[in-house]
Amino acid sequence: MLFLQLDVKSRYSFKEKQRLARTLCETYSRIVKGYVDRISSALRELGDGGVWRTIDGELKPVSVLMYDIRRGRTAEL
Repeated sequence: MLFLQLDVKSRYSFKEKQRLARTLCETYSRIVKGYVDRISSALRELGDGGVWRTIDGELKPVSVLMYDIRRGRTAEL
């Protein structure tokens, strides 16, 4: 099973989350040449101030995508 986890700084409607999950899964499937029906995704709405990164010395709100990479995949993928 492949798993994508996206932590976002905003809130989205059900339809927006569904569209985003579909796009993430289809894109990941196309890149790694895998089966889209083996991919699970989680969209975690952490809200304003929930995810941060230091960029050019300043903390900025961001979104973060985590994904699994299995053995057997090339470094390019």
